[in-house]
Amino acid sequence: MVLCVHGIGNQREGETVDDVLGGALAEHNRVYPDSQVVADETIVTLFEDEYASYDGTAKPQSKTYPGGARTITFPDGSQRVLPDEVDTPVHDAPNDDPEREGVQEKFSMHVKRVRKQYRQEVETVMAEVYWADLSPEPKGAFATIFDLIKVVASIGYLALDNAANVGSKRGYNAVCLFLWLIIGGVAALNATLLFGVVALLLEGRLYSFDSGGTGAAGAMGPAVMVISVIAGVFGLFANVTGNEKAWSLFGRVTDFAMIIAAVGVIFGLIPNFAGALSLSAPETALALTGIFTILFGRMIGRNKARWALSLWRMNSIGAGGWGLIVLIYIPFLPDPEAVLASCKAATESVSPFCKSINGGNFGPEATQIFFFVNLLMHVLAYALMASMVACFLTYLAWALDKDKVEDSAPPQQRRMYATICSGLVLLWVIMASSFWVGMHSATDSLNFKELGAEQCLALPVAEQAEHHCHETTGILTHVFEDFIEGVAPTMAVAVLFLFVLGVAGGAIVILRHMNKHVLFMMAQSKPLIGRLLLNGGVQVIFAVSTVVLFVVALLFRLDWYTLDKDSSETLSFVVQFVPPILLAIALIVYQMRDLVAGGLGAFRDIVVYANNNKLKADFGSEEKNRNNFPPRKQIEGRFERVARLMINQVKPKRLTVICHSQGTVVSTRNVRRLKAAGVFDGIDVTVVTMGSPVTHLYRKYFPRDFRIEPADWEGVRWFNIGRTDDFVGTYIENLDALNGKPNQPVEKSEYNLMVPAGGHPGYFTDPYVWQHFSKRIGFKLVDV
Repeated sequence: MVLCVHGIGNQREGETVDDVLGGALAEHNRVYPDSQVVADETIVTLFEDEYASYDGTAKPQSKTYPGGARTITFPDGSQRVLPDEVDTPVHDAPNDDPEREGVQEKFSMHVKRVRKQYRQEVETVMAEVYWADLSPEPKGAFATIFDLIKVVASIGYLALDNAANVGSKRGYNAVCLFLWLIIGGVAALNATLLFGVVALLLEGRLYSFDSGGTGAAGAMGPAVMVISVIAGVFGLFANVTGNEKAWSLFGRVTDFAMIIAAVGVIFGLIPNFAGALSLSAPETALALTGIFTILFGRMIGRNKARWALSLWRMNSIGAGGWGLIVLIYIPFLPDPEAVLASCKAATESVSPFCKSINGGNFGPEATQIFFFVNLLMHVLAYALMASMVACFLTYLAWALDKDKVEDSAPPQQRRMYATICSGLVLLWVIMASSFWVGMHSATDSLNFKELGAEQCLALPVAEQAEHHCHETTGILTHVFEDFIEGVAPTMAVAVLFLFVLGVAGGAIVILRHMNKHVLFMMAQSKPLIGRLLLNGGVQVIFAVSTVVLFVVALLFRLDWYTLDKDSSETLSFVVQFVPPILLAIALIVYQMRDLVAGGLGAFRDIVVYANNNKLKADFGSEEKNRNNFPPRKQIEGRFERVARLMINQVKPKRLTVICHSQGTVVSTRNVRRLKAAGVFDGIDVTVVTMGSPVTHLYRKYFPRDFRIEPADWEGVRWFNIGRTDDFVGTYIENLDALNGKPNQPVEKSEYNLMVPAGGHPGYFTDPYVWQHFSKRIGFKLVDV
């Protein structure tokens, strides 16, 4: 029997077992050209077993059905007793069926049966363990952009997992604080601003600042706001608890109240129809912003699969909280006269907001909107700075803690959670800045196309004021310009470090390529030529980037009202060139969405394995901690389901597990676990890993959950095949010892095998790989 386990990428069902059979058949025909073989294919739909629910338990549970053990008599007279598969008492009433818990998921298993022609008593059965559907590739531009945001945010799971695996409680708590601030704070507030943009885009289309019907609040307007706030409180409570009863009660109340509030706001926009319900124009825009944001948090929360995962929960709660804050703040919005007076009095003020107010012809409603949006942008800037401070705390925890891991791996530094946090800050600044610069370009174009800005601005200045031309061109144009000017220094630093990382990454790739034959034989690469994220130099760049970003942001905040930015030639240069660079990044992501989606798919397969549903790690037990990772448990459940089913059906003498990339991580964990459970008793088991990151990545940085010790592999043969230019995996540390032999240099090892350079993909069909299968591993497609 052969189990085929694919790695990262967007594989199709059956593709892996097809490749394995194709490679094995080509080698068989080369070695035994006169041996005729035939192959059949079967596709079996299996139920997930055990399917991990998102509260850490297995679903569905065993059900009770009438019947029990029974005997079947075959035509030849032989009999077989079928085992009783029920494990609970039979129900008394015929219709008293057990209540089903959850939905039982299914997946497909492709099976190949290979045998010599005219000889059917001996065959090789190949079964595929397929799991690529658990991290599907996004389709379309917007889905790709959303997936990019999701995958970047999910890097935080790796930081949590690393801190837990090295036993750093300080580090784990610091990472949790950092993620709350950047996911629940910065990311959720970006969503609030996005919905604010949507609300402002509706101005002139759904409602108008010049409309008499929305110039002042109607008698029932405050009632609409009260309903919205109450609904927001209920929704936030439901998001925070995540309890089924709370979701059932408070969730429904929230949805119902939000519908009433939204209907009230929208109907209040219609002149002479529901004037009593109407809000003033600024209140309308802000009410829609708050309602949209709360509904966004509710939408995330309604999907239990997402809600139960830690970072989704953070974002759901954060969105609900920010939306509620927006609604609560509306009654405290300052009068436009007070805002105008404060800016007119500050003649020396250099605040972009006041500069736009003083230099424009805004009406009172537009001034209020302008003030509030700029306030949110200030809050966003401070929230980002707070997340950087939390990132510094992860480095402090790094310095105070020591690795608390005892295993047979070479002595090494195993903590990378702080570096991941720095990388997340830098990536988020780049990604968010690119998004907002792109939004500026899109909304500016929209305003000029649909609102007649060119015709308006062609009027004399006096008539421009009379027609509120600055409002006609869109408040968003001014808001985005001020926002981009306000964050220009931070964007410049982020772009600079992105360039530095690109240069450093290119240099590392070149150096590793030049030294690939030496690196293949080294247990630990030298710090400056290690793999990218794990490279010492790259880690320093990430750390320095966070420090510089924070210092620049802090100085800019402190000098907000004293520094004359127009006199700064450097800043003018930044404002001129950085936004086009970020816009180019956004356009590249949009235009090359298929390529981006493919790259995201590979990285997503890694991140999904670390998705957890609890922010309180179990630092002791690997098995207890396993329940904290629902996607990981589901993937491993598929491996176990296929292995147990096929072993029971086929009763093999030999089992060969052929796996690649991330599939080697899945396979080695499960072989170790199932071997201890006695699943492989009496079977000659061989594991063949290819392009494997098991020891130099997973055992190094996640040593508790991915333990590789000789005692766990007694009786199992393990071969590894690698390429010198494989950026993911080359060889397995201490592989001879894992096979019960004295460790040998890599070039002399009979278990670490090398094939000519060819990168990371294509192992399953590489003829050099299959020559190792036949000559060194002793694998035969069929007995000859």
